[in-house]
Order: sequence, then C-alpha cells, then structure tokens
Amino acid sequence: MKDETSRLAFQLISTFEGCSLTPYLCPAGHWTIGYGMTFLPDGTPVTRQTKALSQNEADTMLEALIGQFSCGVTKAMTDVTLKPCQKAALISFASMKDCLPLRGQRF
Repeated sequence: MKDETSRLAFQLISTFEGCSLTPYLCPAGHWTIGYGMTFLPDGTPVTRQTKALSQNEADTMLEALIGQFSCGVTKAMTDVTLKPCQKAALISFASMKDCLPLRGQRF
C-alpha cells in the first residue's frame, strides 16, 4: 500500500466485502470475483467461466480500484480537508456503489 488512506480503504473494503477467488453470483445478480469486482482489469465482464484468481491478483485489482477512486475523491473534495480515515470511508463507499463520477476508468 502506498499510503495510510489506501491501507485503510483496503482494510475497510476487504473486511466488509470479503474476497472470493472464484466467480460467484452476488445478491444483485451480477457475476463477481475478488473483492466485489464485476469486471476484470482488461474490461472483460466476470462470468461463471472466469478463471479463478490468486490472492495476489485479487489484492492487486482492489489496490487499482482504490487508486482510481482515491483520485476521484480527492478531486471532488477540494474545499474540505479529509483525515485519512474519512477519505478511506468515502473511497470504500464510492467503490462499492460504483459511483462513476468518482472513478477514473471502468474496472
């Protein structure tokens, strides 16, 4: 992890989202893998046939997602100074709700 905010966001998301190294159908009816990812890094949607991830691959995908939302949260919160724990909570919320305006790219 690069900084305290990223570390805290990783802890929040991994604790509450959990990690599945194999594809599963989430309660919303989407094929999901890793820490709630519905797309692979190359943009391919997750399906039942998606190959299992290693723990390192799942962690790397989450770290990339946190980086995308961290930039978006920083840009959106220009008038507010956030503590690392506050920014981590916003990153976690935005990533799990897939708040596209705060995301740099589709993941």
